[in-house]
Amino acid sequence: MRRGETRVTLDPKLFSDPRVRQAYQAAKEIPWVLDSIYCYCKCEESPVFRHKSLLSCYVDNHAAV
Repeated sequence: MRRGETRVTLDPKLFSDPRVRQAYQAAKEIPWVLDSIYCYCKCEESPVFRHKSLLSCYVDNHAAV
């Protein structure tokens, strides 16, 4: 089930940590998969983040934190 994130993920090259870079690369390559997964850090419920799915964590630096 797609949750509806339409924003583009950040460029993996923005990150120096290889693990973070790899995660952002995966998000860029398979966004439909991450968009179908609930984010367990509960950022969907946060009035600050207003994320729609796990993919939303990759359109900003939230997944790198």
